[in-house]
Amino acid sequence: MPGGEGRYITPGNYTYGSTSFNISAQVDPSDPIIVCASVRDPVSEIPWVEDGRIVDRRLVVALSNYQAFGSFTLDKPRVIDVYPDHIITNVPIVFRVTGIGLTSRDRIKIVRGLLCNPPPSERLPDVSPHTWMAVKGGDGEYLSDVNVLGTNATLRMTIDEEYSADRDGNNYILCYLFGGQNNNRWGYTRIGELRVVNR
Repeated sequence: MPGGEGRYITPGNYTYGSTSFNISAQVDPSDPIIVCASVRDPVSEIPWVEDGRIVDRRLVVALSNYQAFGSFTLDKPRVIDVYPDHIITNVPIVFRVTGIGLTSRDRIKIVRGLLCNPPPSERLPDVSPHTWMAVKGGDGEYLSDVNVLGTNATLRMTIDEEYSADRDGNNYILCYLFGGQNNNRWGYTRIGELRVVNR
């Protein structure tokens, strides 16, 4: 399928290796995707190709030796949890994000209010979705330290918004933008709430 073409793994040790795919095909989530593997060596295969043509049948054998060894279902990326659920203003904090399909292109912003995006009529070209309604220090920032599986990441922020005497005014929401939404700059979605703890 598109994005699932064969590629070499990066060995971690004698029992572990990893690689990544960017699947672009639209599939039914209920349909299993078959994972196939073949034992190949990119160094030894160099003499088997000249000017883009296969000149040694051993490469043909290697290319036809893929065998199924597992399956999985393709799911949409999602955030499962963001910790902690509270902050102290003017103090650096590290959020720990867990989910599925996280990437370093994903962003989080912190907003005072109930909405992550303005109404369509207010989405003007000169208005940034990463700063709209964001509290001071809570503009949309990229995730960092994303692990190879895309299941864990971190985000560092320092919220400088003044503490409100109205306790309800210190309840913020977390808004998330998945990096794959290149065609939807107003794709922030609400993923949680955040309390401000007065020192």
